[in-house]
Amino acid sequence: MPTARSWSNSLQTRKTPTQKLSHAIRPNGASYDNYGFIKHNFGITGIDGGDIFEQKISATSRDLFLVGYTLEASAPTALTMSSAANQTFTVGDPNTAISQITITDASPTASITTGNDIRIRIPATFNMSWDTSDPNAVITGGASGKVLSTVSFPDSKTLLIQVTENFLALDEITVSGLSFTSFSAASAADNLELDIDNDGTADATDDKTIEITSPSAALDISSAGNQTFAVGDPATAISSITITDASPTPSITTTNDIRI
Repeated sequence: MPTARSWSNSLQTRKTPTQKLSHAIRPNGASYDNYGFIKHNFGITGIDGGDIFEQKISATSRDLFLVGYTLEASAPTALTMSSAANQTFTVGDPNTAISQITITDASPTASITTGNDIRIRIPATFNMSWDTSDPNAVITGGASGKVLSTVSFPDSKTLLIQVTENFLALDEITVSGLSFTSFSAASAADNLELDIDNDGTADATDDKTIEITSPSAALDISSAGNQTFAVGDPATAISSITITDASPTPSITTTNDIRI
């Protein structure tokens, strides 16, 4: 679909001898079939109330309309946050770089402002934190000049990006160069949360996931201690035996039971 454009006061239309100016019509519907170079030095007077974009050129002798551009309203889009990829961590992992995060403001009405800034939160029950020792983010994108790349951390779960200029509709930034830390226990898949009005609730959630798994381990059997017996000993109690299933994929089932 052609994109509507601004027209200057001097509109020029060139045709070859084998082409008709098929989109040029008089108000009474008659077509102009003349060929060659036509120049109209008259102002564009407006767009009609329908779906068709008509460039109207006024002259004392006649009006000329150029028809064929359809105007279509864009559907509203919501504020979004999207990491480049899902991330899976393991309990005890060292500091790990974040997957690049892209934040895109809503349209047609933007919502990110200097009054409330941008906060990216780790869910409260998710067992990791931001690495608060590193405040130097890498921020790119069309709206990167509207935020500070030196970030702060109001708490270990919250990244704060200061906004220095209100965003416009569909303004976008990408955030990288920061890290997660303190993977203290397994956590089921969850999503980072975006808060742009500082009310403690998520205005958008990441469309990718974060997850913490337990360290990989093989199926294991272990007695509490070594045991030494002598020929002819009476019945002797076993040392307690501990069986630990594999992780992250268990292998002990009701179908096969356990045999020692």
